[in-house]
Amino acid sequence: MSDRTVESGSSTGVTIEIEDGDDLESLLASGGSAAIDPRPPSEVWERFSNHWIEDGKSPNSLQPIGSAWGQFSEWMEVNGVTSLAELDSSSLAQHDSWIVGSDEYHKKPISRREHLKRLRRVLKYASARDWAPESAVPTDDDWQQVLPSVSRSEEIRDDPLETERGEQITRWLAAEKPCSRDHVIWLLLFEYGLRVSAIRAIDLNDAVLSEPEEFPGSEFHPHIRLRDRPGLGGEYDAGLPLKNTNPEYADRLVPLYLRHAEAIREYIFTGTPSGAESSRKEFDVTDSHDRVGLLTTEQSPRVPGRTIRERSHHLTCPTTYREEPCDCDGCEAYRAENGRDPYPSKRGAHCERTRSPHQVRHGSATKLLDQMGPERVARIVGTAPDTLREVYDRADEYRQMERVADAMTNREEE
Repeated sequence: MSDRTVESGSSTGVTIEIEDGDDLESLLASGGSAAIDPRPPSEVWERFSNHWIEDGKSPNSLQPIGSAWGQFSEWMEVNGVTSLAELDSSSLAQHDSWIVGSDEYHKKPISRREHLKRLRRVLKYASARDWAPESAVPTDDDWQQVLPSVSRSEEIRDDPLETERGEQITRWLAAEKPCSRDHVIWLLLFEYGLRVSAIRAIDLNDAVLSEPEEFPGSEFHPHIRLRDRPGLGGEYDAGLPLKNTNPEYADRLVPLYLRHAEAIREYIFTGTPSGAESSRKEFDVTDSHDRVGLLTTEQSPRVPGRTIRERSHHLTCPTTYREEPCDCDGCEAYRAENGRDPYPSKRGAHCERTRSPHQVRHGSATKLLDQMGPERVARIVGTAPDTLREVYDRADEYRQMERVADAMTNREEE
């Protein structure tokens, strides 16, 4: 079996040898069996991150894992732990207690859960390479004892957006804020299940809304072209990557419903050099990649991810689309203390019913699977069919039965 050699790209100049056929997922699934080889956390992270990139995974997804590992490494240093070989079954729980008591890193329980899940992933990798004892990775039975418990309101926030709520927001935007930036962001998030990275990456000319003079297809449909472009930036710029780098689901054409294409067209062609909320703000300058984004803000020729996340939380707060105060505990407590509703930019921090773009995407995938098969939905949302079924689809057994029944009815009517 031959080896692949991967340069780490760091100042240390470490060279990593990876056996052919040896990918990150298989290493995570396997278990270590030989004597433990002591490795410092910095070297383990270097190997893990190199393997991650070698496997074609997104650098954007690696960043939060790296942040968690940096905090874990600091905890090890504070406690005099120099290598992963010294870890044991209580290490993650001890680290979690340290996080709770830290003024700098203190997190809510639900954030601590995600933090520990990221650490467990790296520890699984290290254990599979015999750099950490198996006992350092909690078994599935012990894992629930390690994870912090969360409140009911936090569990609600972890849920995907319900189809009915999503459709209600779509109708409200079409009636009250048609063809606005919020309207376009919401269509891309909920009606097509696009990731934040995909929405950011859309250039103005990637929205093909009218038939070009030369069109290779047999019949034209308005569509958006998504492109994976991580190499656009300089040395410290990640470019405009899509999270799923699989060629089948990265660079792709996403057809648009005609009414949605009209809304995007109106957003573009009513744009002016001033104002970015009701229509597209036009810029004489390009972004840092020397390109022009479809979505802009008051200050930027390409919408930043934080704006998309903020608008997602704002739009999913019932105060926004019902035009009456939200009665969740978080909003009521804020009103009692401040005498008003949370500002739109603060609703994600207080309203228990808001949803993040990721939660909206999960709800979108479930809705789309009600309408078409997983192979077609995969081409829209950019996720493999198996992942759609196992991770994104939140339909219960009755909803799944209805899908089959609808397909049977359609066959009978043909």
